[in-house]
Amino acid sequence: MFQSDLFPAGERLPSMPLAYAIGTRVAALLASGRHLIRTDISGLFAEETGVLDWGNAWTIDDYNNAIEIGALLWLRESSRIDLAMNVHEAAARFDWLE
Repeated sequence: MFQSDLFPAGERLPSMPLAYAIGTRVAALLASGRHLIRTDISGLFAEETGVLDWGNAWTIDDYNNAIEIGALLWLRESSRIDLAMNVHEAAARFDWLE
């Protein structure tokens, strides 16, 4: 079996992995100050794939990866954590992600 056998002929591969695409949207929403719940993130997957529930178009691993990617992108780009920040302020930023 070849990798090409796993994809139907004529089907285009996405230019960006699904978990990363959703993760970037999660990071943007976090940067806007929004707190996300599970249904919000599932809704992002539904918008991206057209499928309302995991299983066919996306997996629980995709979901978990998107959350991790989104959190990391937010920490890198929007959290403003740096070496000059005291430990309590940095901890508060991480707590906000919970």
